[in-house]
Amino acid sequence: MAGFLSLHGRRNEILWWLVAGLAGGLGFMTKGPAAVAMPLLAWGAYLAYSPSKIKKVIRPHVLPGLMAFLVIALPWYIMILTGQTSNPAAETQIGAELQTTFRESHHAGPFYYYLYTLPNEFIPWSLLVPIAIGAFILKARGHQRLVFLLLWFATSFIALSLISSKQAHYATLLLPSSALILGWFSYAGLSRARSWMRSLVISYWIFLLIVVWLGSLYLVYLSIAQEQTAANRNAFFIMGSLIL
Repeated sequence: MAGFLSLHGRRNEILWWLVAGLAGGLGFMTKGPAAVAMPLLAWGAYLAYSPSKIKKVIRPHVLPGLMAFLVIALPWYIMILTGQTSNPAAETQIGAELQTTFRESHHAGPFYYYLYTLPNEFIPWSLLVPIAIGAFILKARGHQRLVFLLLWFATSFIALSLISSKQAHYATLLLPSSALILGWFSYAGLSRARSWMRSLVISYWIFLLIVVWLGSLYLVYLSIAQEQTAANRNAFFIMGSLIL
């Protein structure tokens, strides 16, 4: 997001590139090369869609962000590559990260792994996210912010599907972009009177409230069933319903 704002902001471009560099460096130290590859894929896809923005990437404004990234990420890797550590695990860390992510993996899965994993990870928005993405595709053309969010989600999804290592918690990399898409869909729907999007968003919220209410009643019932006799169980159930 910081990189996108640096491309479109008329002010504080240097600040946004600096934020992007800091975030990239911290992500690189936390999760290795994959943490940098995912944002670069989104940026690359967006620049391919909007070539006029490439000139902003080759300006001096980028240098503070690049320097921030290098200051955070390079020292530890230089120490390892120059052999200034006696930790065997650290000495093989770079190769292990690349191999685990892009080559061999103990968590292999089919390329469509995230198609059946994401619904579980997106609860309680599992039913609404695909509809929001579909509406997003229809409305995104001509709106640069929407296009960037769509490309961010698409490139991350494709990258995760292609790498050999597949784990459910990797799907969290798709949560930021999908959350922003869902936020746009909800806002756009509620701000338009008599639209199908508005009806769908309101209906979905009502559906969620009903599910939460029924789930709460069920939990109350289970707790009562374990502690109360059958004679007064129904009375406590009714009282719990009224309280909720």
